[in-house]
Amino acid sequence: EGVKELGGLAVIGIGRMENTRQERQARGRAGRQGDPGVSRFYVSIHDEIVKNNGPSNLDQYLEGKKHMSRRKCKRVIDGAQKMNEEFAVMSRRHAVDYDQVLKKQREIMYRMRNKLLDGETVEQSKIIEIAGHNIDRFLADNRGVSQAQLNRYILDNISYRLDDRGKEIASKKREEVKAYLLDRTREALHEQEERLNNDDKMNEFMRNVMLTAIDDAWVEQVDYLQQLQAAVKGRSTAQRNPVYEYQKEALISYGDMKETIMKNIVRNVL
Repeated sequence: EGVKELGGLAVIGIGRMENTRQERQARGRAGRQGDPGVSRFYVSIHDEIVKNNGPSNLDQYLEGKKHMSRRKCKRVIDGAQKMNEEFAVMSRRHAVDYDQVLKKQREIMYRMRNKLLDGETVEQSKIIEIAGHNIDRFLADNRGVSQAQLNRYILDNISYRLDDRGKEIASKKREEVKAYLLDRTREALHEQEERLNNDDKMNEFMRNVMLTAIDDAWVEQVDYLQQLQAAVKGRSTAQRNPVYEYQKEALISYGDMKETIMKNIVRNVL
């Protein structure tokens, strides 16, 4: 009340804002709907937005070594603001591209989860198939499996009990080692089945432990992808496309997550 009689609202800006839209909104506070008012912005090449987005030879003007004309000063400041706006647009576009990667992975993961939540029957043959894949990875990573490596794999993934057969198998061919580990997997699965003594309970148990394996891995993946966004932004300074770098790393981590899920599914069931 009483502002109009005093001559209206004065909006005084100290330096350029991050974009022209914000400036227009600020200027628009004064002289609205025919009311009196005035707006004025005081700008300088020392403003933060100019220092961050100005030309490469700006230092010599900032240090007073070289004179800058009024017209050039305005051009430099306008250019810095325009550059900042372009960076903001690019950043939003990248954010959308990053979200697309996360969205695609989320769709796949939730499709798997929903099947299990809807009560899909988990066949024991599927657990054996996953175990076979895990064993193949283990044998590929360990050429010529030693007794210690074999025992460690059994204790970590299949059973807390070792047997005498393992002593003879360790030095044999890859196919024989795999066959032995699959036999141990089937035995451990059969023991779980006898322990629960009910097909419905066994199926529910397998669904629950599979969900746990998926959920734990997905939480880790989401956290990693969020950290990855911040990490790849720095690669743009090395003339590399941050979105491409993000997609490449996200695909690799997705493959790693799948391997972790398969390993933990078998470990959890057994």
